[in-house]
Amino acid sequence: MPERDIVVMGASAGGVEALKETIRGLRPDIRASFFVVLHFLPFQKSHLPEILSRVGPLPTVHPNNGDLIQ
Repeated sequence: MPERDIVVMGASAGGVEALKETIRGLRPDIRASFFVVLHFLPFQKSHLPEILSRVGPLPTVHPNNGDLIQ
């Protein structure tokens, strides 16, 4: 597996706009994986992957146990 950087970002529910602005500024050829953690209430469904996919050049998903870093 080729080396790549990992960037970890976190925010509370009010930080979605800041996350969108950060993701919007990324280049599509960036050689890094981004881990984003967002605090929200346990009964809410997260739509963060869909939100970030619309504004940025990288695919976003909710990870599953055992998923490879891509």
